[in-house]
Amino acid sequence: MFIPGFRSHKTWKMIVASIYYFIAIITGVTNGFGAFLFFISAPFWIFSIVDLVTHKKKAIPVQKVIISFFISFVLMITGITISSQAEQNTSNAKSVPAETENTDSKENNINEESKSKDTADVANATQNTDSKEEKTSSKLNGELKIHYINVGQGDSILIQQGDATMLIDAGPDANTTANYLKGQGIKKIDILVGTHPHADHIGGMPAVINGFEINKIYMPKVTHTSKIFENTMESIKAKGMKISTPHPGDSFKLGNADCTILAPNSSSYDNLNNYSIVLRIKFGNNSFIF
Repeated sequence: MFIPGFRSHKTWKMIVASIYYFIAIITGVTNGFGAFLFFISAPFWIFSIVDLVTHKKKAIPVQKVIISFFISFVLMITGITISSQAEQNTSNAKSVPAETENTDSKENNINEESKSKDTADVANATQNTDSKEEKTSSKLNGELKIHYINVGQGDSILIQQGDATMLIDAGPDANTTANYLKGQGIKKIDILVGTHPHADHIGGMPAVINGFEINKIYMPKVTHTSKIFENTMESIKAKGMKISTPHPGDSFKLGNADCTILAPNSSSYDNLNNYSIVLRIKFGNNSFIF
């Protein structure tokens, strides 16, 4: 038998060798295949060097000794290489900061310098945000957090700056947005925006209005014959609130963020989508258009 520790058939040597090989296996399990290769091949390499020196005295075929020497040497180098690469990968993985939550999301981050487009174009650009994500802009005085709430076919966006909150639209479903807000620990909405009266944008408005404290509501000056629009108006009336009609250039604060109304810039459109409220939020060096 050519396994180091078992060649002489001495009991104490076989016990020591067995313990060593057991430790080598455990090391391989805990530290990877590279460590296992190194510790298993090391005894073969060491004893092959000894055999190269003493092969004449022990009558060991030199060809077998040379083969054992090179094979064990190659395995040792391979083990060292694998271990080094694994350690480097682990180090690189630790140095990369974790970012964001869900990958199936759509972000709108438009440079402050960009000019507002026609209302219909901007409305289309900001639609289809059918995923949930939190986007953060860091600043000394806090963070701006933007949640694109997964409401299916529709829109609902929660924006937080410090203790201030704004909700833009509430999706098509009666309770999805309200449940999401409750899950985030939201109790009060400082600014509620219904961009336009289509059901995929205000379907959840009644539940939000009825379930949360609302400070101010922005909606365009346009009506709709749908039942959900009527329910929204009834909820606003029942709460004793009035709707604020936005005009281009109007501005307000959301915590430390500056908000500016960009559209609608006309009182009459052929398409209901064109009445959509479009606003820009500036926070630090970042601007967002919704």
